[in-house]
Amino acid sequence: MRDLLTIATTALAAMLISTSAAAVDGDGGSAEVIVEAANTVDSDLDGLSDAVEALLGSSAKKMDTDNDGIDDGYEVAYGLNPSRRTDANEDFDGDNLNNKQEYAAGSNPFAMDSDNDGWHDDVEVARATNPSNPADKPAPSRNEDVDADGRVSAIDLQHTINAALGFQTSVPTNVNQVGNTDAIDIQLVILAALGL
Repeated sequence: MRDLLTIATTALAAMLISTSAAAVDGDGGSAEVIVEAANTVDSDLDGLSDAVEALLGSSAKKMDTDNDGIDDGYEVAYGLNPSRRTDANEDFDGDNLNNKQEYAAGSNPFAMDSDNDGWHDDVEVARATNPSNPADKPAPSRNEDVDADGRVSAIDLQHTINAALGFQTSVPTNVNQVGNTDAIDIQLVILAALGL
């Protein structure tokens, strides 16, 4: 992702600077080439060229202009503000991971399931799998076998659905151990029962 971001921002900076330089002398000579090359530098290695950082008003000397724990390049790539510290604590996709946690996990702050593998990012982080890699899914665990009979069955699913609906159950049903028993817990029991 950072390579693509570097290419895109470098191209943008080069276009902006080239247009400015061409407007000055218009001959397409060495002046434009020198200006373009000078503006592809990324002094702080955050994936944004110094020229783009100047246009954005972010620091070309700090990877994290607003000191919120998220590199400027990631913030720009996902539409966050590299100069606004408070966006690190927001959760735009409602997956129970704030933007700083999404950054640390390498996931998309605007997608509950960044890799579209059927597992929400917060569940993957809680289960120590990569929320950006669809091949890295949480393995079914003993948690899905809510009645602890050695197999995941329709009875486990019924207990989990009842708990999600607010009914009392005789067994713990918070499969992912995140928040309260909810649709994600139901999904986890179904996936485990299917062997996925």
